Amino acid sequence: MVVKRLATFRPGDSGAAATEFALLAPVLVVLLLSTVDVAMAINQKMIMHHILRIGADAGMRGASSEEIADALETAAEANATSRMAALDVQAPSLQCLCADTVIACGGTCADGTGPGALYQFSATLPYESFFGGERFAIDLDAQLAIQVPTSSIGDDD
Repeated sequence: MVVKRLATFRPGDSGAAATEFALLAPVLVVLLLSTVDVAMAINQKMIMHHILRIGADAGMRGASSEEIADALETAAEANATSRMAALDVQAPSLQCLCADTVIACGGTCADGTGPGALYQFSATLPYESFFGGERFAIDLDAQLAIQVPTSSIGDDD
């Protein structure tokens, strides 16, 4: 009889799983939300790179600076999401190069050939964390550089 009464006070393990879940659930939720937030930032950076590649494609086809700027603007309007309203795509910079030396565009290199054109594209986006708000705000930067022969540059450069 005494043994039966003592056995009723023995701790059971019937609520152990619920207790473990209650302790681990907040950690798992934070990890899940952080993963989603990082994935959204990566997606927005990929969109920025896509926009710059569209501008680079126009530059490789021999478009003028104005046509490249129009291509970048059109690509930004078509591809940017509603969370990318503050996206800033800068106009590409152009330098003419002979080997590694910057020269005036329209000139010739020492070996008599035309210089290559180096286009540098860049975009920035202030990214505000979806779940953390302004506390976890960062700036996303995307950059792209291409070099093409000057014979393929539009005439207004």
